[in-house]
Amino acid sequence: MTEPGQRRLLLWLSLLSLAFGYIEASVVVYLREISYPEGFRFPLVPPPAHLLWTELGREAATLLLLFSLASLLSRDKLRRFAIFAYCFGLWDLTYYLVLKLILDWPASLLTWDVLFLIPLPWTGPVLAPMLVAAALMAAAVFILRLPEGAPSPSVPSIGR
Repeated sequence: MTEPGQRRLLLWLSLLSLAFGYIEASVVVYLREISYPEGFRFPLVPPPAHLLWTELGREAATLLLLFSLASLLSRDKLRRFAIFAYCFGLWDLTYYLVLKLILDWPASLLTWDVLFLIPLPWTGPVLAPMLVAAALMAAAVFILRLPEGAPSPSVPSIGR
């Protein structure tokens, strides 16, 4: 892909990811208002079952949406991964930024959160998904800058 083509792709992927991160954070603002009117903190009080299943469905739909976008934009598996990774990373960073702007949450990068529910609930400090998101985006940009049709970078094996 040409340099202008790469920039155009990243611009549109960025706009989609920023918008989607805002939508996702907005949903969480409402969920917290409904499920945690006294404030979101650990240990968590489990939400009603129907809200938990709705949340699991929303997370699965998020992954499907990002994977579908990547699949529509490339047939190459590595480029598809890169598109997914870039969008996932920017979406996640935007999500936390919007929560900070709207709710003034998290208090710090070490504040704990429910990071994801699929396949099982993951919890940890907000810093963890932010570092993963940044690494995913950096790797994605590296991959997307490779000439199309170039051999995929490989990781040397250790041992034999």
